[in-house]
Amino acid sequence: MKIKFTKSLSLIAAMGLLSLNSFAQKVNQADDAEKNLVKLNLPSLALKTLHVQYERAIFGKTSVGLGVRMMPKGSLPFSSSFDSIDDQLGSLEMGNFAITPEIKFYMGKGVFKGFYIAPFLKYANYNASINYEFDSNNRTEMIPLSGKLNTYTAGVLFGAQWEIANKFYLDWSIFWPSVRNFSWKFSRNKNIISTGAKRFEKRVR
Repeated sequence: MKIKFTKSLSLIAAMGLLSLNSFAQKVNQADDAEKNLVKLNLPSLALKTLHVQYERAIFGKTSVGLGVRMMPKGSLPFSSSFDSIDDQLGSLEMGNFAITPEIKFYMGKGVFKGFYIAPFLKYANYNASINYEFDSNNRTEMIPLSGKLNTYTAGVLFGAQWEIANKFYLDWSIFWPSVRNFSWKFSRNKNIISTGAKRFEKRVR
């Protein structure tokens, strides 16, 4: 039995890491004595992901924040460039959602500026589907596969933030040690699995 699904896993992992990038550039909207920031992760837009965060100063050099990341389920960003590597990636669809509350302790002269330490919690949900093809008895079989992954992460983020223009900030996340728990669910469409596909399923169990 020859399996065509060769290099997809490494590419999926690479895209997953890109989708989890910390904030790189943020837009500030200030009111209430300069206590509020609304932040946008600009690089994530190239990955079809909307990543925004609200941060509010609460006292001294301390703030609290809530981040939301959403990637609607669809084809991989830049998927057309993968055709020469693995033709099955054309059917791959992925999406994700995450929410992250955090508290930041700034080490500089004031809130929103300088180096910071930020304990955080994160819940994230990822889902993907693909038409999995393989050869059996000299013919090509296909199984529609889908899966969901839920992760719960607690950690500490280290970074720095600078005001680069009036009410515009640059936030650079440097390092984040964390622990993570996850659960996943895998499924396939039983109604169209052929005899050859069933034999494949038995082998992978």
